[in-house]
Amino acid sequence: SFIVSRENIACCTFLCVSPASTSLTFISTRHAYIHLHTHTHTVTPHESAFLMPGYLFKLRGTVMNKKRWFVLTTTEFKYLDDNAGTLIARVALEDIDDVIDLVGSARFHVSTKCAFGQSQRSEMLLRSASIESKQKWLNAFLLASSIRDGQIVPADELLTEGYITKVQSTAGGISNTHRWFRLTRSQLSYARSEAGDVMGATPIADIVQVTILRTKLDFTVSSAKAFTASGSFEVWCRCSSELVRAKWLMALAKLLPKEKIITPS
Repeated sequence: SFIVSRENIACCTFLCVSPASTSLTFISTRHAYIHLHTHTHTVTPHESAFLMPGYLFKLRGTVMNKKRWFVLTTTEFKYLDDNAGTLIARVALEDIDDVIDLVGSARFHVSTKCAFGQSQRSEMLLRSASIESKQKWLNAFLLASSIRDGQIVPADELLTEGYITKVQSTAGGISNTHRWFRLTRSQLSYARSEAGDVMGATPIADIVQVTILRTKLDFTVSSAKAFTASGSFEVWCRCSSELVRAKWLMALAKLLPKEKIITPS
């Protein structure tokens, strides 16, 4: 399994913690490694499970920096030109050597056994939107490695997540707010930002219907119980593109019976 590590130049503490499944060891004043041990048996999913998507910046100098949509599954790490866009490159999880957290920043470093990306390099420096978002990525890499080694089986499969504009009618007119939505097999939820606290959620079982609006970017989700932070039973979602909306609708269709998906007549 690959190694998720933390690099901190200011760190001068030597510490060793060894629980049953992982060991955390500061082996120098600069690095702390989290090793996920390989068991004699491996539990491998029959199909790839979705673990983490989101925008990351590929850092290669000011002019060369690129914002790309990355996806981590239990079998691979890949990136596309945009959310629901065209695949650019992928690397198998088994070909990732290590993931290094650059402590105190929103950056982390990925090293691979083979060339990964258009530049055909085996190293990639990435920057997330925030330190909290970066921690989500590091946790996802740890989870991927643990699943691969047969240590952990995910309790709730992630189907998709990402920013959606939440449209709301108010006394003063229409209010548009950018929210991070997350869909798993058990619930649909949203937060103020990626890695933020949940503001509203509804169990999948409580979703009454999903209505596809005539506009190319919009759909609504109606729940049997109050769903939003304001106590509304319905949330109006506006995606950044038709492809992104199609991705969300396909994910919802996997969980809901056909009669709950309402299309314009």
